[in-house]
Amino acid sequence: MPTVASRFPPLQHPLVDPKTGMISRPWAHWIQGLVPLTDAIQYGERLDQPSATNVAPGTLYGVSDENVMERSNGTVWEPYGSL
Repeated sequence: MPTVASRFPPLQHPLVDPKTGMISRPWAHWIQGLVPLTDAIQYGERLDQPSATNVAPGTLYGVSDENVMERSNGTVWEPYGSL
């Protein structure tokens, strides 16, 4: 019997990293209806950024006033890239 991962294209299957427990591809969960896109990828000013503990691990937040993207690990926001 095929595994769940084998039923999805390589970059689109929902993965939870076994080492960190973080959602590695939050958009894949949105596609499956598990996490709405508005929850998986958020955007706004630093003052409006929610606490990293109040969002799902793997959530991305674009900090518009600093032009950076951060990712929640469930405890803190970590640098992820630039906007």
